[in-house]
Amino acid sequence: MLDNGNRSDLPIIAVAASKDGFEACVRLFKDIPADMPVAFLLLLGDADGGTAVVKDLQRHTRLAVVEAREAMALRPSAVHVIPPGVLPTVAQGFIRFVESDAGRDVLQPFDTLLWSMARAEAPVACIVLAGTGSDGSLGVRELTAAGGTVFVQRPEEAVDRGLPDVVIATGVATKIVSVDQMLPELQAFLWRRILEQAVVDHGIVVAVARPPNAAGDAAQADLIAANAVLMAQNDALTAETTLLQDQLAQARQAESELRSVLASINIGVLYLDRNLAIRVFTSAARAIFRVIPSDVGRPLVDLATSVRDDDLAPDARQVLASLAPVEREISRTDGQWFLRRIQPYRDDLGQVAGVVVTYADITERKRATAALETAMVEAENSSAAKSQFLAAASHDLRQPLQSLALLQQLLARTDDPAEADRLINLMDQTQVSMAAMLDSILAANRIDSGVVHPDLQPVMIGPLMKRLAAEFEPQCAARNIHLRVVASSASVQSDPQLLEQVLRNLMSNALRYTPEGSILMGCRRRGNKLTVVVCDTGIGVTAAERAIIFEPYQRGHMAIDSVEQGLGLGLSIVARLARLMDHPITVKSTPGRGSAFTLELDVVSAAPGMALPTATETPNLPQVTQTGTILLVEDEEPLRQLLTRVLEQAGHTVIARFDAPDAMKWASGEVTRPDLLLANYDLRAGTTGLQLARDLPLIFGALPTIILTGDITQDTLTEITAAGFQKVVKPVQPAALLAQISDMLLEARTANLPALHSPNTLSIAVHVIDDDPLVRESMRRLFQAEGWVVATYPSAEDFLSQARPTGTACLLVDQALPGMDGVGLVSTLRYEGSHLPAVMLTDHSDAALAIAALRAGAFDMLEKPSGRDELVASIKLAIKDAAEGRRQTRETRDAKRRLAGLTDREHEVLVRVLQGAPNKIIAADLGINQRTVEHHRASVMRKTGASSVPALVRLAYAADYDNG
Repeated sequence: MLDNGNRSDLPIIAVAASKDGFEACVRLFKDIPADMPVAFLLLLGDADGGTAVVKDLQRHTRLAVVEAREAMALRPSAVHVIPPGVLPTVAQGFIRFVESDAGRDVLQPFDTLLWSMARAEAPVACIVLAGTGSDGSLGVRELTAAGGTVFVQRPEEAVDRGLPDVVIATGVATKIVSVDQMLPELQAFLWRRILEQAVVDHGIVVAVARPPNAAGDAAQADLIAANAVLMAQNDALTAETTLLQDQLAQARQAESELRSVLASINIGVLYLDRNLAIRVFTSAARAIFRVIPSDVGRPLVDLATSVRDDDLAPDARQVLASLAPVEREISRTDGQWFLRRIQPYRDDLGQVAGVVVTYADITERKRATAALETAMVEAENSSAAKSQFLAAASHDLRQPLQSLALLQQLLARTDDPAEADRLINLMDQTQVSMAAMLDSILAANRIDSGVVHPDLQPVMIGPLMKRLAAEFEPQCAARNIHLRVVASSASVQSDPQLLEQVLRNLMSNALRYTPEGSILMGCRRRGNKLTVVVCDTGIGVTAAERAIIFEPYQRGHMAIDSVEQGLGLGLSIVARLARLMDHPITVKSTPGRGSAFTLELDVVSAAPGMALPTATETPNLPQVTQTGTILLVEDEEPLRQLLTRVLEQAGHTVIARFDAPDAMKWASGEVTRPDLLLANYDLRAGTTGLQLARDLPLIFGALPTIILTGDITQDTLTEITAAGFQKVVKPVQPAALLAQISDMLLEARTANLPALHSPNTLSIAVHVIDDDPLVRESMRRLFQAEGWVVATYPSAEDFLSQARPTGTACLLVDQALPGMDGVGLVSTLRYEGSHLPAVMLTDHSDAALAIAALRAGAFDMLEKPSGRDELVASIKLAIKDAAEGRRQTRETRDAKRRLAGLTDREHEVLVRVLQGAPNKIIAADLGINQRTVEHHRASVMRKTGASSVPALVRLAYAADYDNG
């Protein structure tokens, strides 16, 4: 809204008294009419509080009594009680509290109030009642000098006459009367001011001989005469008032429209006069300058501002001098930006009356500009990085290609078998180097594309480090480098796959730059932090290299083997992956003495079922290589021929086709269904191997598929993965490709398992039920190495949905399954009448669970982790027991003999252990100390030879042990 600082003409009367003069206040206000149009200000010196005075006074007057507050508008017919401890003032119809300026005399409340009233344009007066001190003696002079009226209580009737005497001594007191005579005097004061105002406003000439007095007839006559004069002018005033009201309505309409316009454009506007004092402001300007209506008339420099605009006043003065507009962009402390424009303001006569300052919000424009500039910088950096990459890739990839060309020529000319083997070995190393370079490019591309999202979870660091040690041990041994690993049993919060890639890259970097000596990968725990250190005794890096070692395409000044130079992306990938997982990484290095890379991780509590780091390759367990019929689709003739020869030499039958239409034409004939599709992604005739892989199932049904691709863009790799097919990025080592084909054929054949449900099968069939895919895969490879047929299931419900196995078969089931658990599954099979032997696996020693499993029909319960020999032996015994039927064997007699050696107290403890009771409960039941219970339990385990609680339960179950 527009605020022009209009004043109030409400008459104001200030009343002052001390605490002991409160009785005089009550006598003053009790007879004042409730509708007297006067604003009273009561200042009661040394009173306890304004609220208490308000409550006391409300019981004795018909006027409204309120406690005065900062910025309160004066109310007619009301007593505003000033609270203690403030300096009150009035301005433009509002109450203000001010502070004493430093360096000046201490101000007194009544003097301060009277000084402010002397500057008001409304009728003003003060009443001095009983009190002490001199507060008011200065203010009454100012008040009377400004035309105000001063009423003083007669000193002889005052409880404390100190203050009345002081005010009377100033010689400016208008009336000195008793409290009971105050009301007529106030009424006369009010009438006189009304008449005087009428004379000023309307030009009425009124002769007021003396103030009205209720006791005199002459005063009454004066009032009647004045009233007659006023009545005579009523018609003229009415007409003038009507005209003024019409003009006021038009002005208000114009003001409303202007206010709406300014509010809709949301622009802050300040109008400053030539002295740079505020005259008009809009509501939008309040957010910038925190102005309020009472600030109208104040200098601009007195206002607090939320913008950094020290040039506002100088710019305004410049506009007044030059009459040329000035613009600047300024900001607030919260980051908001404005376009500030100052231009001269001319009045109706064309004279420059001041300046108009406008503030337009340009925050979004600034942000858009900043975003555009950032995007341009990123684009330039990306272009520079691409050029750098092309230069580095061109150089580094040409090196092994050149080596391959030379090695091929030397191999073609040699007749020495030993020399040929050496050249072939060098060619293999060169191919491995090229593959590693391309893998680095692929990894960097995936990270830069923003598709790598860490899946942070508890990870056991020890198994991961041991597996990496086993992976790098042969390479270190080949170079006579001592590899040492100091693992930890702690669990850390990380992504298992990404953490393994980081540590593998650090180990590869250490191996590349260590000609001799040793490599250490170790852990150190400090509080809730675990640091993993990979250090070596290699060539090290200089201080200058340490500053850029994690940047792309940066390498040490001298690698150990030129074949392993790489693209300089390994440590860059490490840094970016570590940043994604919030794992700080640092490096310390001394040229000629080695380097140490430190990765910091958060330690977390181990959680049941936590993820173990998965290896990029499956465990190296012996298995039978799978062969089959492979449909090969490759449009490059030389590569198609080479792939065909490699596959046929491995024992596969190959149907080779050159593009997708040719493959579909072949598949539409009377042909045998292939076991696997191996197709290149980019094919001729406008199709892709991925589209072919989607079309072939319409003819053959679901088919294991491998897509070969040299396109490492993220869109292509994501499309292949989303389709559910295996992808292999070129170049690929023949051995790795053959191993993947064998695994996929084995998985497909195991999933079907036609022999598992045949009663005539002679081989042992093991049905593994576990929700952990890593466990299922490990068990599958373990038992296949025994020559057994294996089927795996992720849940009990999945197993029950299949036909029940027959023949020589055994069930290996995890107790903690999603949905139906292991005990529930075995119980269901026994209820159906199935005699399939079952061995259960559990994560913890629980006697009650072991008894429940054995009673449900399980043959055995093993505690994780269980070794190969224990698993194989338990399954064989389960199958043998199922075939022979349950009877008392040497094992039963031996179990009873071992249990017979227990004491009575040990028997009592054993019974409660088998019931699943903890040591604390057992101690309470038997009335003995808990440590004694632990002693008896250890004695039971020692005498029976049981290594765990499940083993003890099996022993008791074999001996038909009961509570007696």
